[in-house]
Amino acid sequence: MFGLSITSIDWLSWIVAIAVTIYVVLAKNPFGKGTREYQALWLCRIALVLMVWSFRFSLLGFALAIASFLLASIAIVKGRTLYGFMLIIGCICVPILTISISYRTFTGADSHAEYRIDEERTYRVRIEEPVVYRQKIHRKKVSIPDRRETEWREQFVDTIEEHYWKLVSLLVEGKTREALQILELFKKYEKLDYKDVREIYKEVRIDELERKVKPIPASQALANLEIYEQLLSLHPDNTRYKKKVAYYSAIVAAKRGAAKES
Repeated sequence: MFGLSITSIDWLSWIVAIAVTIYVVLAKNPFGKGTREYQALWLCRIALVLMVWSFRFSLLGFALAIASFLLASIAIVKGRTLYGFMLIIGCICVPILTISISYRTFTGADSHAEYRIDEERTYRVRIEEPVVYRQKIHRKKVSIPDRRETEWREQFVDTIEEHYWKLVSLLVEGKTREALQILELFKKYEKLDYKDVREIYKEVRIDELERKVKPIPASQALANLEIYEQLLSLHPDNTRYKKKVAYYSAIVAAKRGAAKES
């Protein structure tokens, strides 16, 4: 401001305040003691001292400016109109100037601090191994989904009884596919051991796979084999599933052998 640094403004404000104070102490009052003019001049001079000392003093400065404003107002009433009005204008301008300089000081410090932080961050990125840096970025990207997955798991566990009875209700209504979706949640969050959910899952899954394999023609040996292997894993003692797996396994193996020979 005006080509001066913050430090030079501080020094200048101190010098002005001290000089004005010395002047007020040493200056003589030309009016007779006890007169209205005498009192008005002294009030103006005291208000002037308070005003110059209010600069750069934060909350204390505002208090001094208010006191100066009140004294200047009294001086106007007593007859020092021009002097008083000049002091009132000064009491308003000085706090504004103080706020402006303080704001520049703080924002300048913040900007400098942010610049230093950015500079240090850039330096760390440059000296780190690229692979390590990519790993850090990857961890940041997956942290939010991981947190959400944890929240969903906790929510499911908290309401597991409601999910169970919803499952039972869907099975009673014959809505097998909707029931299977809930069963998949039990499996995903490792809660198949809850009550009889594992047995329900097994029965519903077998029913779903049976309906899925039924329209597949016998010529599609691999597709049949994949489904019957799943059925056999759910019901290992089922003779039909064992025969189907053996039958389609032989066909798939024969086709693969023929493909290799050709």
